[in-house]
Amino acid sequence: MSLKSFFVDSKKATFLTGAVILGVSSVASRLLGLVRNRLLSGEFGTGFASDAYFAAFRLPDFLFNLLVLGALSSAFIPVFAEYLAKKKRDEAFMVARSLFTVMFFVLAVLTVVLFLFAEPLSYLVAADWVGEQRELLVRLIRIMLLSPLFFGLSNVLTGILNSFRRFVATAAAPVMYNVGIIAGLVFLTPTLGIEGAAWGVAFGSFLHLLTQVPTARRLGFSFMPAFQFFHEGVKKIFTLLLPRTIGMAMTQINLLIVAFLATRMEEGSLSQFQYATDLQSFPLGVFGFSFAVSAFPLLAEAASKNQESKFRSAFSHAFTQILFWLLPASAFLLLLREHLVRLVLGTGAFDWPATLATASALGFLGLSLFAQGLVPLLARTFYALQDTRTPVMVSILSLVLNIGLSFVFAPVLGVVGLALAFTLGTLVNLVVLLVWLRVRVGDLDDARLLRNTLIIVAATVVAGIAGFGAIRLTDPLLDTTRYLGLALQAFAALGVGALVYLSINRLFKLEELSGMFAAARARFRFKRS
Repeated sequence: MSLKSFFVDSKKATFLTGAVILGVSSVASRLLGLVRNRLLSGEFGTGFASDAYFAAFRLPDFLFNLLVLGALSSAFIPVFAEYLAKKKRDEAFMVARSLFTVMFFVLAVLTVVLFLFAEPLSYLVAADWVGEQRELLVRLIRIMLLSPLFFGLSNVLTGILNSFRRFVATAAAPVMYNVGIIAGLVFLTPTLGIEGAAWGVAFGSFLHLLTQVPTARRLGFSFMPAFQFFHEGVKKIFTLLLPRTIGMAMTQINLLIVAFLATRMEEGSLSQFQYATDLQSFPLGVFGFSFAVSAFPLLAEAASKNQESKFRSAFSHAFTQILFWLLPASAFLLLLREHLVRLVLGTGAFDWPATLATASALGFLGLSLFAQGLVPLLARTFYALQDTRTPVMVSILSLVLNIGLSFVFAPVLGVVGLALAFTLGTLVNLVVLLVWLRVRVGDLDDARLLRNTLIIVAATVVAGIAGFGAIRLTDPLLDTTRYLGLALQAFAALGVGALVYLSINRLFKLEELSGMFAAARARFRFKRS
C-alpha cells in the first residue's frame, strides 16, 4: 500500500487523526503538568507540606487504579465495542449504564469508608509521622478521596467516547485535570496552603468528568441508573477484569512501599522522587506509550490471521521507533538532569540541595527510560497473541525485585536507591519479556532489529559525547547561574546532540528515519492536492 493511499483510507485516516489528537493533548497535558509542578515546587519546595501532598495521593490512586483503570483498559472497551459491532447499540449503552451505576455505588461506599478510616490507613504510606504531619496527611487524603469517584465515572465515559472514535473530549479531559490543579495552586494555596492544591486535585478530577459529559449525551448515553448487574456483558467485564487487577495491585503496592520508605527518609525525599518521576514521564508518554498503543491493532490483526511476516515486521518497526526516540532521551536526561530540574522546578522554595537530590534520582530513572517505553510494547505483543498471563507474571516478578531492592538500597542511598531499584526492576522486566517472546515466536526479524539497535546505540553514544562537548564549550561563555544562561546551554547541548544523532542515523540509512521523512512528505503532498 502506498503512503498516499494509506492517508486516503478513511479508517486509517480516522485512526491517525485520533492518534494525532491524543498525542497533541498528551504534550499539552504534560506541559501543564510541568507548570503545575513548578508552581508546587516554588511554593512548597521539597519539605514537609509537599511530602504530605504526594503521600496523600497514594491511597486515592490505589483505589482508582485498582478498581477503575484496569476495568476500562482491559475489559469494558472490548465488551462495549463488541455490542456495537453486532449492531446492539441499545444493549451496549445498557451495559455502560450498569457499569456506571456499579462504579458510582462502589466508589461512593469506598470513599466514605476510606474517609472514616483515613487516619489508620495513612500509616500504610507514612508510618513514622506524628502530630501536625499526621493531621495534615489525613486531611489531604480526605480531600483527595473525591478524585477517584469523579475519575471512575469519567473513565466510563472515556471508554464510550473512544469506542465511537470521538477523541477531542477524551483528549481535553487530562488537560482540564491539570488546569483544575493549577487553579487550586494559584487561587487557593495563598489562603489554604497545601490543602488548596488538594482541593485543586478534586476540582481537576471533576473537570475531567464534566468535559466528557456533553459528547457522551450526544452519542446517546443516559445518566439514568441501570441495575442489570447480572447481564452477560456486565459479568464478562468483571471476568476479564481479574488478571489485569492482579497486575495493577502489584504496581500500586509498589507505589505504596516507595511512599512508605521515602517518608522514613530525610524530609523531602518523597517529593524529590515524585518530581523526578514526573520529569522523565514527559518523553515516555509522548513517544513510548503512543507507539505501543498504535502498534497494538496491527499486531493483533496479524496474529489473528497467522500472518507471521507482518507480525514480525509490525513488532520490529514499533520496537525500533520507540528505541529511536527514547534511547537518546535516556542519554540526555542523564546528561542534562541538573539543567532540567533547575529550569522546570528551580524557583522559590525549591533550593539547590533539592535540585541535586532530584537530579540524581532523575539520572537513575533516565537510565531505564527506553526500557519503560519498550515494556508496554512487549506486553501488548503478548496480548495480541491472546496471552494476558505472561506480561502479568513477568510484571509481578519485576515488581517483587523492585520492592526487594528498594528495601536494600533506600536505607543506604536514600531517594537515589529508590530510583536505582526501579531502574533495575524495569530492565529485568524488559529482558525477561523479550527473551520469553523470542522463545515463543521465534525469529522477531532479528537481523533487522540487531542492525537498527546497533546504529541507534552508536548514534546515541556519539550524540551524548557531542552534547557533553557543547556543555563544556559554552561553560565559559554563559552565566549558568542565571535562568537564561542555563536554558541556552541546555538548548545548545540538545541541538548539537540532535544534529549529530540524526546525521549518523541518516548516514547509516536507518529505515525508521527515512520512513518518517517519507511519510511527512507524502502527507504534505496529500494535503496540498
